[in-house]
Amino acid sequence: MFLNEKNQKIRIVLSDGSAWESAKSIERIEYITDDDAQSVQKGPFEYVLIKAYKADADKDIIRRVVEIELDLLRKLGTVCEEHGLRFYMIYGTLLGAVRHGGVIPGDDDIDVALLREDYDKLIQLTDEFQGKYFLQTPDNDEAFFGGYIKLRNRETTAVHEQNRWASCVEGIGIDIFPIDKGYENPIKEKIKLAKICFYQRLMYACIYGEARNYKDMPLLIWKAYKYLGKVLGKDRIVRGLDRALRSGDVLNSSKSGIYTHYTMGKRAYTFSSENFGSGTSMMYEDMSLLAPDNYKELLRLRYGKNYMNLPLQENVVKMRHGLYDVERSYLEYKKHITSFFSWLPKDKTIILVGDRMLCAEYVKQRMSKYPAKYWVEAATVSYGSIEGLEIKKVLEDSNVLDSIESKTFDDLKKADYNEVFPFVCVFDYRRGFEMMKTIGCEDYFFYHYSAEWMRISDPLLVAKQYMQYKGMIQEEE
Repeated sequence: MFLNEKNQKIRIVLSDGSAWESAKSIERIEYITDDDAQSVQKGPFEYVLIKAYKADADKDIIRRVVEIELDLLRKLGTVCEEHGLRFYMIYGTLLGAVRHGGVIPGDDDIDVALLREDYDKLIQLTDEFQGKYFLQTPDNDEAFFGGYIKLRNRETTAVHEQNRWASCVEGIGIDIFPIDKGYENPIKEKIKLAKICFYQRLMYACIYGEARNYKDMPLLIWKAYKYLGKVLGKDRIVRGLDRALRSGDVLNSSKSGIYTHYTMGKRAYTFSSENFGSGTSMMYEDMSLLAPDNYKELLRLRYGKNYMNLPLQENVVKMRHGLYDVERSYLEYKKHITSFFSWLPKDKTIILVGDRMLCAEYVKQRMSKYPAKYWVEAATVSYGSIEGLEIKKVLEDSNVLDSIESKTFDDLKKADYNEVFPFVCVFDYRRGFEMMKTIGCEDYFFYHYSAEWMRISDPLLVAKQYMQYKGMIQEEE
């Protein structure tokens, strides 16, 4: 809930009943006073939040991503029904079913879970998923998911920056988790969590060993895990993680949980085993799916007692679950995102293409070792949309570009890509990809000032935060 200047709770309701996106869409505001009396004022309203940036600038893309995820969910439902397997909605998927009757507006994630016995049966049914469908498991793909699996559409793209070095399928997907038994004894439970963490770190080291460090592990510990991971090999590590996940009180255990998330061995999402029995049928978009028994208590424990309230978020950078493209395979993106300098063609000269500030970052960080012949400005965000941006400071900070030749976008179209190799330095990865496709260049790398930017919902917000960090935005008094 949001509080107005009188410290009264405000509930904002959109004309279509969904989560709000812009103050222009507000139909009414209900002021709820301390004595619960309600007074309703009709809109639309001039509201302070209309001046904020919208977090869901990618809403049209997300809408199409969700359509693909729902298709994957239907496919999973068909296979599970044919084989007598039962899955439950969990996390935000369960919350969406209860609060919205389907996907939470603006969300890009679907999560389901199966009891271990059914989960093991599902893993054996990979042949049921053919064509665009791919049931991704540790046994049929190089990707690591900490002991859970994904159902992917392999004709699409959902690239995550941590996988840019891994040879794995990265189409749009949904998450499928096993529900395992836990230990009532706190010491045994702590040992179980420690074992899971140990094997997860080994898996990270095996799959993402090219990284200099990873997550919470300092350099020396990371190196130790990488060495041990090579000695043991992926298959032994996968089996060890599987045993650790399955361990628990076999008889009369009232404790179950989803143990596959990497939590540094400190906790797991646990609950009463009684919650996952026959379940409660509930509509999720156009499907009737199972919610856990006592789902209200599970939602309260995870999201708090006010889980039915709509969150009011704007001017917030949302991290998506991948760099999305619903029309192209991840393979088209992946070769441009890897960005190993050691993989640069030896017979080509580097050139820089993209946003001025990021081309300047390349010159500052990489120019001495990997010199660029010239640069071409091709902005992927509108600097004029960033309120308070001081262009003079932008030019001063990027004056390092004066050290190399500047060319035009027309020159870029005429370039001989048998001789030059572009580094694309952009805030907006999708626009950068489209730009290079337009000029007919198929051989290039993205330069990652921050690789996680590829998953951010609004590149303009990224640019704004970057400019603020650089001290280029005049703050309001």
